[in-house]
Amino acid sequence: FVSMSSEETDDAKEYVDNLTKDIFEANIYVFTPKGKVIELPAGSTPVDFAYRIHTKVGDTTVGALVNGVMVPLNTILNSGDMVEIKTNKNSHPSEGWLNFVQTSTAKTSIRKYISKKNADLERDEKIAKGRQSLSDAFEARGIEEEEMMKMISDRKLLDYFECKDTDDLFIKLCGRKPAPSAILDYLNIKKPVIINPGVKFKTKNGVSNESPVYTTGGDNIAISLASCCTPIPGDDIVGFITRGKGITVHRKNCPNIINSQERLVDVYWRDDIEQASYPVDILIEASDRQKLLLDIMATLANHKVNCTSIHAKLIGNSGRVSVNATILVSDALRLEDIINILRNINGVYDIRRVIH
Repeated sequence: FVSMSSEETDDAKEYVDNLTKDIFEANIYVFTPKGKVIELPAGSTPVDFAYRIHTKVGDTTVGALVNGVMVPLNTILNSGDMVEIKTNKNSHPSEGWLNFVQTSTAKTSIRKYISKKNADLERDEKIAKGRQSLSDAFEARGIEEEEMMKMISDRKLLDYFECKDTDDLFIKLCGRKPAPSAILDYLNIKKPVIINPGVKFKTKNGVSNESPVYTTGGDNIAISLASCCTPIPGDDIVGFITRGKGITVHRKNCPNIINSQERLVDVYWRDDIEQASYPVDILIEASDRQKLLLDIMATLANHKVNCTSIHAKLIGNSGRVSVNATILVSDALRLEDIINILRNINGVYDIRRVIH
């Protein structure tokens, strides 16, 4: 009894109470291979037996022999059975065991493991999301992830953002506290100016303010942004020669231009572009609930995002809803921040840009 009560639990008193309860309610008697008698409640299984021996035995159980015969782990034991447990140090409890174990000791141990496992998975997921959001922000500035990791591993940076290590920083980035833009600002990383060889860089005086994009094909070509994929500064873009209308600028992944390679030309965002707002169409998918639309609108308003249109539609009888919205943003990095903020709204499970 001493060895069992010394096992680590979150609540030692609860453990002892549960163990005492199991013992006093015991009404079957089974044996270990060495002849030790183990008392268990009626309906107990080899998993209950394993946890009664020791928590580590229960946690690593992979099989059981009852009276020398291999049996399923949910087999109900009878008085007089001789039980032998097979273990594997790399094995772990299964959530399905909760469907048949009888002893409070087993249930408590299994739930404790599952709770820790879920917490670890949630932490890993947050780290991955935070890392990806920061990697995307650095990539938009021409910095590869390997170089990014070197820069953010600096102790001064981690201390400034009150993080013990980079994983801690990624977790905070997942919650937008701080946002990736704050890391870029701290490191004083600006968007690089890319000038093509042999091309003189255009200035405000040399390019019409009507278009934020220029091409090397001439100064008098009409340039407009496509409404199908709504490109914004920071997007990878390409020009599409439209007969009689000059050049229409698309995102490079726009499916409307994939089969027209012969009509594509290189275009570039102006580096001296003034602060402006560009419309972007997004699709928000979420579980249907009351005040979902109000929460989306409030979140946009709280972060000073103008929304020019919004429309929600139920997806059949699935209990899901799709929300189409047009918002005004300054560039791709700002859009990424907004999308990540919207993902934190209760019920929202996917957000993506729309291509018409």
